[in-house]
Amino acid sequence: MKKVFILTMAAAVACLMGACKKEGVYNPKQKIARIYVESHSTNAYFDGNEWQTYTYDNPKELVEEWTWDGKLLTQIAYPYTTENADGDITTIYEYAKFTYDGKQLTEVSSDWERMVFTYDGKKLDKAELYYSYNINTKAGNEPDVVFNFIYDGKKISKVGVSYEDIDFMNKAGVKQRNGLMQMLEKSILPDVRGTERMMAAACDKARKAGAKGRINLDMNLTWDGNNISRIITSHNGMVFQTDEYTFDNKKNPFNGFLFTFCGDLVEFEDSPMMFGNENNILSTKSIEAGNDEAYTVNYTYTYDGNWPVSVSYSSGSEDEYNRWTNVVTSYYEYK
Repeated sequence: MKKVFILTMAAAVACLMGACKKEGVYNPKQKIARIYVESHSTNAYFDGNEWQTYTYDNPKELVEEWTWDGKLLTQIAYPYTTENADGDITTIYEYAKFTYDGKQLTEVSSDWERMVFTYDGKKLDKAELYYSYNINTKAGNEPDVVFNFIYDGKKISKVGVSYEDIDFMNKAGVKQRNGLMQMLEKSILPDVRGTERMMAAACDKARKAGAKGRINLDMNLTWDGNNISRIITSHNGMVFQTDEYTFDNKKNPFNGFLFTFCGDLVEFEDSPMMFGNENNILSTKSIEAGNDEAYTVNYTYTYDGNWPVSVSYSSGSEDEYNRWTNVVTSYYEYK
């Protein structure tokens, strides 16, 4: 799992469509029960005489199980397998658990992370993220990351992000794994190639300029109807990355949920689900400051009526001596 902090940051950007609907309330007409993922990759290299090609297949496997108590999502289980020295395979589960005030989500937690939400009436006001070494949030403990939400009328127009350092997770020994981190990593930014470098660059420039304490970023959102079509990320007015999106006209099953769960897609850098959108993403385009070349990803869906039941995307690279492609497909099973 490659992209960690910026995805966590992006997850908290996810917002509901308007104040007329209470934020933190997630009750879709089609409720996800299970998510499966499969992938196929091809690697080739030129040995001086001819191309040598190798293929790798990860068969379809269960990556998430959702538990509902009536209209409330209470738990997501993330299964993974371990193998001992004798070759015995055991399935182990990690869990993300949800706490509510009535129907409004107030906390998501696991053994490793904890995210606490604060509201101003129907509007999401603040989200605070604590990692494992800080998870108990005792008096005096500062959250590792803070997200503040600013509105223009009924919709969030900007998210302020405050954090200590891009490398603070490694310094604290926080592990990258399944579970809550997956959820936090995959939400509003479906394509995050280069964003970790962007965050590191922001930290480096700020420190060299004499900045002390926490680093602050702004994420400015542009809406096209009920979908977020552009996100511009900046530090002290300096733009670091611009992300643009297009959409289908079908229902997004994650719309209205504060975080998007995309299972093992987190391992592949890209995910087509955005929490704040009414519809599903068809394409993403990311441009880093100082780099004129855009990184684009396209998504293909199959539907059952107005709801997606599978989504695929491909990514890859090629140079004079190497070629690489990867195709990932997720399957959504509803209750």
